[in-house]
Amino acid sequence: MSDPVAFNAVYLTCGLGAYLLLAFKVRAVWRAPSPSLYTLTSCLAFPATAFVVAAPAVYTTVDRLTGVPNLATLLVYCLITGFSASGTVQTLLWTRPDPDRAWDLSRRSVRWVLLLAVIVVAMMITLFLTADLSRVDSAEHPLDFDTTYAEIPSVTVFLLLYQAFFALSLLSIGVVCFRYARTLRQPWFKRGVCAVAVGSWIALGYGACKVAAILACANGAHGPTWELLSTSVAPVFAAAGAALITIGMGTPSAAAWATHAREFRALQPLWTAVRSAAPSVVLDSGAVTTGHGLRALLAVRDLEWRLARRVVEIRDGQLQLRGWYDVDTIEAARRGALAAHATPAEVDAVVEAAALASAVRARRAGLPLHPHEVAEVGLAEAGADLRQELEHLVRVARAWNGPVVAAALAETAAAVEGPARAHAGSVPAGDEA
Repeated sequence: MSDPVAFNAVYLTCGLGAYLLLAFKVRAVWRAPSPSLYTLTSCLAFPATAFVVAAPAVYTTVDRLTGVPNLATLLVYCLITGFSASGTVQTLLWTRPDPDRAWDLSRRSVRWVLLLAVIVVAMMITLFLTADLSRVDSAEHPLDFDTTYAEIPSVTVFLLLYQAFFALSLLSIGVVCFRYARTLRQPWFKRGVCAVAVGSWIALGYGACKVAAILACANGAHGPTWELLSTSVAPVFAAAGAALITIGMGTPSAAAWATHAREFRALQPLWTAVRSAAPSVVLDSGAVTTGHGLRALLAVRDLEWRLARRVVEIRDGQLQLRGWYDVDTIEAARRGALAAHATPAEVDAVVEAAALASAVRARRAGLPLHPHEVAEVGLAEAGADLRQELEHLVRVARAWNGPVVAAALAETAAAVEGPARAHAGSVPAGDEA
């Protein structure tokens, strides 16, 4: 028999790793519930719990508390059946062309999957509870239950029914995910879906090893070869497949978080400048949601919401400061960007950065509003959605400290210094940044 200590380490590591990712998914469900998130959460909760219960230390504890030897085996196999159903439902939702209508379009198929899973679980429970395990051995077998009791006909059917449903689901998940990955454009999402597919197919090796050992032992061919195949080789496939599936399901979320963190920190200089010149745009300057300095740079929580809040505050600041935009600085920046052969999107970002920088400079210098309208000087319009706004503002933030904007500000500095001295002290103290 294999070493229980090693199985404790491997199974608990897999289970706790899945629980860690599950915690993030539960939080996402709490904030924005959806059928897809519910099923994705189930895809993590079922196998995470199964791995923990399958660890020999937990397995024997469950049996001791319930007073039913090897009951943990039934619990583990029912949990994996729940994962099989959840994974199949998740692929049905993923592959619908219209995500907003995915649940409506998939509802009938989902019902059939769930109904089949319920029937399989009910049959497994009946077969297990009616089997007389004591006729073979009344001891606990956390690692070799399958090969020990395979000679009992009802246990053989129980085990093969579980393996059949599990294998069918894994095969379906793998095929659908590979097909779905070909339609995806987002690199990390595509990699995550491919990892789920590969993990599902690797986990099929677990079923192949188990079925071979079960059939051999059911026909009386007990021996170290089948014991090794069932208790050592099969779990390797299970652990490797589960690890890849868990990584695949977590990859899109991790990639999205990394992107949000990068964008949040990229906007920091721009937001800080706007906040200093127009502090009223920050609704709660002491809140973590809009923090600044080291606390903002190290922000890890609620990034999507914090990022949206930061975009809104920057845009509000631009509206407040547009009356101080300097046309000469804007045009100097535009010429510099065109001379540097910037793309149209980069030119728009440089121009907007220069406009905002000139307004912040004028506001800090205490200059009054410009007597003529400068808000319609060819600045780019707001994006159609938050993603476009973010991409544009990140370009603006990069241009903010770039050489083109610095050169434009230097070129027009002389024209600002005279009026600034003339209006020194003319701005009420409460308006100074």
